[in-house]
Amino acid sequence: MAFVIGISAPPGGGKSSLAQALAKRLGNATTIHFDAYEQITSSPMHDISDWMRRGADFNEFDIQKLSEDLKRIKSGQSITESNETFEILPPHYVLFETLFGREHEASGRFIDRLIWIDVPLDLALARKLLDFTDPEPDEGVGQNADSTLMWLRGYLGHYVQATRGLLMMQKERIALTADLTLNGTLDLTTLVEQATRDILDHLG
Repeated sequence: MAFVIGISAPPGGGKSSLAQALAKRLGNATTIHFDAYEQITSSPMHDISDWMRRGADFNEFDIQKLSEDLKRIKSGQSITESNETFEILPPHYVLFETLFGREHEASGRFIDRLIWIDVPLDLALARKLLDFTDPEPDEGVGQNADSTLMWLRGYLGHYVQATRGLLMMQKERIALTADLTLNGTLDLTTLVEQATRDILDHLG
């Protein structure tokens, strides 16, 4: 049986960096990305605002394939992550990057250990913007300076309207159920050391 380690943080909080580094450090490990399954972040802003006004219940989001894949890989079966064609063989550890932690019950029930990376929202936002404005980004946000500037204005407008409130809510809810809270202002090497010790102590 595989152990599922959830890693949650705001965008720019270092989920991907920690998951990838932990997978290498632990060995016999793989990563699963919530972003590969969800379509929430592509929803119109008024839909997200309405959802927040209704109480922001994470369980409104039906991400059936994610829950099915977590169940399969935890029980020792291989999976194919959404939008991918390669097969993921069952490892000993699954590093699961998730926005919602255990608050999304359908996927959260498979988490054996939940790590919350606590990072100030201004620092997380600055890191995200640095990624987006990288001269050679992994995912482009525009073909030239004008289109990039327009994209950034839209991103920051959404951040002011709803995203910041959502991230504050994320921290309030998910941090309370985390098994380990890491200081996201520390360097990656230190975070990996702390997380590795915790995982080995509690999961073996």
